Amino acid sequence: MNFMMSYRTDLTERLIEIPFRLAQRPHSRQEMAKDYGVDAKTISHDINALTQIYPIESDRNDREVFYRFADGFKFEFPKISPEELAIMLLAQEAISGIGITASNGFLE
Repeated sequence: MNFMMSYRTDLTERLIEIPFRLAQRPHSRQEMAKDYGVDAKTISHDINALTQIYPIESDRNDREVFYRFADGFKFEFPKISPEELAIMLLAQEAISGIGITASNGFLE
């Protein structure tokens, strides 16, 4: 059970951090995979999920894929306090322990 909670916590962390990273500059799939300790396919899945919210584009340079926000898009940093963010992360971890997630249809 702890493995799943850890996995979901790591996933949540990536889905929160990746837009902040892309707001600074384009990042390669391999670079992010290395930084987060996951494989490139996991980063591709994360980006696919984030494209439901943000206009993220990919550019291929030889064998590498780079992700960036679409031209003209300005990422607005969320207006939440660190305490609010901590509460959301704790709530996400707590509900993951009982199997309620948006992807299993409960919130859809």
